[in-house]
Formats: sequence, C-alpha cells, structure tokens
Amino acid sequence: MKLSIVVSAYNVENHIKRTLNTMIGQTTKQFELIVVDDGSTDGTYNQIKEILEESYNGNYKIITKKNGGAGSARNRGLMEASGEFVMFLDGDDYVADKLVENIYDSLDSLKSREVDVVCWGYNTVNEEKSVLINYFDIYKQINKPITGTEALRKILNYRTMWVCTGSMAFRKNFLNEYRLKYTEGCSNGEDQEFAYKALSKANNVVFINTILLFYVQRKGSISNSYNIEKFDVIDALKRTCYYFKKSNDKDLIKLADIIEIREMAENYFNNLNTCMTNSNIKPLLNEINEKYPNLNIEIKKAMRQYKRGKNKIAIKCKLFLISPNLYAKSVFLKRKIIAYKKG
Repeated sequence: MKLSIVVSAYNVENHIKRTLNTMIGQTTKQFELIVVDDGSTDGTYNQIKEILEESYNGNYKIITKKNGGAGSARNRGLMEASGEFVMFLDGDDYVADKLVENIYDSLDSLKSREVDVVCWGYNTVNEEKSVLINYFDIYKQINKPITGTEALRKILNYRTMWVCTGSMAFRKNFLNEYRLKYTEGCSNGEDQEFAYKALSKANNVVFINTILLFYVQRKGSISNSYNIEKFDVIDALKRTCYYFKKSNDKDLIKLADIIEIREMAENYFNNLNTCMTNSNIKPLLNEINEKYPNLNIEIKKAMRQYKRGKNKIAIKCKLFLISPNLYAKSVFLKRKIIAYKKG
C-alpha cells in the first residue's frame, strides 16, 4: 500500500459526507483510508459509519477517541497508518478525484529518487464550493524536485509557494526517522509547525502543479471567529524557530529569524483582527496577556524589528507601536470602507 489518507473529524456532520465522497470517488482505490472521529458530540460518527459501510468497498478504518484536538487525532491516524506515504485531511475539506492517481504518477516518475514529501496546489473555497482564492493566481509552479530548505525559502523568503495540512504527503519512514509528530493540545498553528519541521529535514520534495485540494473556509471556523486560543500559533512558531536553530544549519537559522520577526507579527495581526469586536482593544490585549503571559511583549519586540519596512505589515507595526487603539481604529475604519463599497 503506497498511501494512507488520515481524515480527522470533529463535529463536522454537515461536511463529512462531501469529504468522504471524494475518497469514494477516487480514480484508483489502491490506498488506505483512516477516519479518526475525535470525540464528536454531534452525528459525525454515525455519518462516517453509514457512508463508508454503504458506499465504500476500499480499505478503510474508523477510529473513535476522546476529544484531544486535531493534532491528537492526526497522531493517532499516523500511528495506525500502514502506507509508505501518509497525508492528513481535515473533515470539512475535500479533494480532486485524481488526487491519489496524481500522487502515484508523480512518485512513479521519480523511482530513482527517494522522495520525502509530495506537495500540490489547493484552492480556498467557501461552503458553496465557490473559489475564493486560486492557488496559481498567487504562487508559482515548481517543475523539478527541490530540497526541503529550498521549499521553505520559497514559502518564507520569496512567497512563491505555500502548503497546508491537506496539500502534502509524507514518507512515513521519514517521519519516523525524525520522530515528527503533531504537537498535541495546540489549537492553532500545529499544522504549520509540523509542515515546517518536516520540510527542514527533507532531502527531496516534489510538487504536483495541479489543484488537488479544496480548503473550505467555514464561517464558524476558528480562523473566522472570536477564539483567544487561536494565539496558540505564536507558541507553534516559537517551537519551530527553536527546532531550526538547534539544527545549527545556517540556512535554517536565517529562516528562523524570518519566522521570529515577520511570521509572528503577521499571525498576531491576523488573529487580532478576527478577535476585535470594537475599537477599544485594551480588554482583548488583557485577555491575551492572561492566557499567554509575555506574548504581547514578545510581539512588540518583533514589531520593532519589522517596522523598518514599507509593506502593509510594517505599517501595522508602526501604528500598533504608536498606540494599539490607533491601530484598532484603523481596522474598523477599513471595515466601514469595505462595507460601504459593497453597498
């Protein structure tokens, strides 16, 4: 068995059918499907069981466990996986019907190389399947195998490539060799951390220049709602920096510096914006400080190093350092302008 697909599912009864139907509709059935129900409290498990028992004649496992978060569910799936390669899919995303076929064709064309990671393009879509962001409108095609460090440069230095949970497959022995697992108990950013760490160790990364994943942006997801735990991403990025720096690899240390300054500032602002309910930002900053002591101080340090630029994030840093409330007012002014233009 070449590929194991681990689907982690938590309270996605209204979405899991679409996800599993794209597994059922694959043009080749030569893969292992592992669905991990992470302690759902709705009808997710019953949906999974009914769909697979009635409609799927391929190789599959259904695993139920106590709720422990996405990282915990993916680690359980990884432990159960028997494929040479393993990929992870969230229970509300879906894939192209030729996903598995494309992965196999890509690996077969490179028999002389031991591939560590396979990546592919993905589109961000809404719940009605309308495309919000087309991957290749932003990022470039990659037509030859590259190292993981080169991939990280494309992601962090040049912004010509991006990856997400469902747009990568990993050689399982490679993950085992470097003891790579998802950080459990992390609500946001554990996927970035895992991907970056894996790429930092990869010798051969192959990119398939085709859209094979559809990443669903749900209105009620953690990224689009008030949830203070989304600031877990900062700790995830800090762990990634430490991992890079302890390697003593000069290229990875340079990339750690980018993460420590730009990536942390960008993620902080993105999460801050989705948590702001009014222009008085002080209560939100206090709440962040209570849950993540010193985080606001650390981020300000990163902002002072980043504000020298002229891009949007640098301008945000300058505003925030002058006055957090001034920054908040600029966010709400922008929201009003956008709402006005929409009519």
